Amino acid sequence: PGLVSGRFYYEVRLDILETSAGRVGWVNLGVAFSKETGVGSDAHGYAFDGAQARKWHANAFSDYGKLWNRGDVIGC
Repeated sequence: PGLVSGRFYYEVRLDILETSAGRVGWVNLGVAFSKETGVGSDAHGYAFDGAQARKWHANAFSDYGKLWNRGDVIGC
């Protein structure tokens, strides 16, 4: 059923960096992933894209943070 209440946290360590964009964040179970939609694309999703230093929510982005590097630990 997914997470429905409480406080949650996870970390991702970037051991491998790809040149394409990637996002780390939270997503609603109902989001339909495609080439155009992903984490942060709907009203219930939030994401950080470290390849472009942007935060995403409701399919809109703004500049945020720093570009990520190999070995970074991203907390969410």
